[in-house]
Amino acid sequence: MLKKSQIAMESVLVYGLVILVVTLAIGALVYFGVLDLGRFLPDSCKLSGEGLTCENYAVQVQSGSNDNIKLEFRNQVGKNIDIKKVAIVGVEDMAGMWGSTPCEKPVTLSVVNGALSSPVSMKCTLGIPAGKKIKGTLTVTYQIIGSAIDRTATGTIQATVAP
Repeated sequence: MLKKSQIAMESVLVYGLVILVVTLAIGALVYFGVLDLGRFLPDSCKLSGEGLTCENYAVQVQSGSNDNIKLEFRNQVGKNIDIKKVAIVGVEDMAGMWGSTPCEKPVTLSVVNGALSSPVSMKCTLGIPAGKKIKGTLTVTYQIIGSAIDRTATGTIQATVAP
């Protein structure tokens, strides 16, 4: 009877150690950047606030003076608005991937209630190759037409960098 319980205990111990070693190996590969688990996450652009949403977006690596980030916003605030500034700042381990300075652009863009804005094109220095994901905090400053008070919608953008 003791031999049977000893075999069962040794089997559980061996399988437990194998699972532990495999888990540690996968963790080390992720930590050192060999495995990129972020590529399994979906692309998204989300704004929290009073009805301003990020609807269409594109992030590309381009040489020359072309704009490489394009964003379109839908106004669901309930009133016509003027977008004044759009800024993207890297978060977590992506802080340096958006360049050394925040990627921001002052704009003058009027958006009718319920309508989709014209594309906001921004030139940002991306420190990440095409095919990888980039993540940042998106901040949009706007005013309701007829008001002098700036409002801010803040959210996140996570996108695959296109070639």
